[in-house]
Formats: sequence, structure tokens, C-alpha cells
Amino acid sequence: MFPPARTIIGSGTGNGVLTITDGTISIVDGIGSPYAEVLFNTDGTIDQDSNGTVTQYNASTDWIIPNARSGTKDWRIKATEVSKTGTGTTTGTMATWLSLSAGPHAWRVTRQSVSGVGSCQWVIDFDISLDDSTVLETGRITLYAELTA
Repeated sequence: MFPPARTIIGSGTGNGVLTITDGTISIVDGIGSPYAEVLFNTDGTIDQDSNGTVTQYNASTDWIIPNARSGTKDWRIKATEVSKTGTGTTTGTMATWLSLSAGPHAWRVTRQSVSGVGSCQWVIDFDISLDDSTVLETGRITLYAELTA
């Protein structure tokens, strides 16, 4: 569906590999307002946050390997909504190129407790670029939150 990871050749600073692994960040909880969030960090890593439990999304692929390459250029990220289902709230800048050096940048879906039992899902495509137009890497991440009681 998406192109494979691409090797970016640096000017005297070594190679870097851009990757965004397709996947899902989810939370199913019986209390409160559960949320699922993805964070693209300035250090080249991607974190996932499910109701305050933050872990690295995928250490083997982050958004750039090696992570030290994240500070060598003004990397840019853009999120595009693919679909949204269920009742919930979403946060995060869409359809705008954002500087990863000014990050971190986060996108979140929350199932509000006032909405009652149910779920919400937000599917997002993420693009990485250096010039706000030439996409160097694309990945799809689904955020899913469900309230069970």
C-alpha cells in the first residue's frame, strides 16, 4: 500500500532511513474517557499514549533511523484524515506541514464518558518531507478508543 522505507543520503553526516510503520494504537477501558494518541518527537522517535501509559511505538522503525539524524535537517510532517467513525473527540493539526524540530506533534482520539459505552476510531496517513511537497515517507496509523462501561 505504501512505499518501502527510503534511505536519505546526508551531506557528510551519514545515511538515515525514514520509516513509519503502519499500525493501531488502541485503548479499551471501563472508566473515564479513554484516549489513544500518537506523538512524533523531535528526537526521531514515535511514542504511543493509551490513557497516560506512554511507550515507544516501534523502536525498530521510529520515524528516522538512526535517531540522531532527526536534528540534521528541518524535517516536516503532515497528517491527513482517512476516516473517522464512532462518537468521540479528536485533536491534532491536519492537512498542514509541521516542523518536527518544533515538535513534538501529537494526534489523539478520545471516547468521552458523557457519550456512554461505545467506541471511536480515527485513521490518519502521515507524510514526511523536507520541502512541504515531496513526500519521502508515508505511514498509516489508526487510533482507537473504547469505553466498555
